[in-house]
Amino acid sequence: YAHKGGLALFRSAAALEKGAEEAHVLLEHGVETRVLGAADVRTIEPALDASVIGGVYFPPDAHVIPHEFVQQLARVVEARGGIILRQTEVTRFERDGDRITAVHTPAGKFEPREVVLASGAWSPNVARDLKLRLPIQPAKGYSITADMPANAPATPLHLSEIKVVVTPMGNKLRFAGTLELAGF
Repeated sequence: YAHKGGLALFRSAAALEKGAEEAHVLLEHGVETRVLGAADVRTIEPALDASVIGGVYFPPDAHVIPHEFVQQLARVVEARGGIILRQTEVTRFERDGDRITAVHTPAGKFEPREVVLASGAWSPNVARDLKLRLPIQPAKGYSITADMPANAPATPLHLSEIKVVVTPMGNKLRFAGTLELAGF
């Protein structure tokens, strides 16, 4: 977990003005934002290119390294007595009212005290048997992760005009682009 804020950067006055308007709306809804000029963004990230004329800083922003977060979460669950069945298809549930009393899988029938549905984009299909409607849909994201260069940013950067996010993640640097809601 890294709480370093986030910095949206702009190279044109029109884009900075639009970013400032969005920041104002967010501020009105309780999201802390600060509109910054060129000198102020370089105070946060000194190595920025001279073409950056300003930005919007989001002090509350934080991020995790996704696979490390999930691995640590699994370790905590198992350390507290939880059982995680990986790569195990759920074929059906038994219920008593709103309570799940048994989960059927090819590995057998389980009668857990608690059930956590953690099947990502497939969760709505699994939950359908429980008469639950989960507003989740699959998405495709595009990213590349590289070894951290010597002059890498310390703060996650949103390169607003080209729609790329640059995130320092431990000893790696991730570049992420668009997200498509394209189904399976």
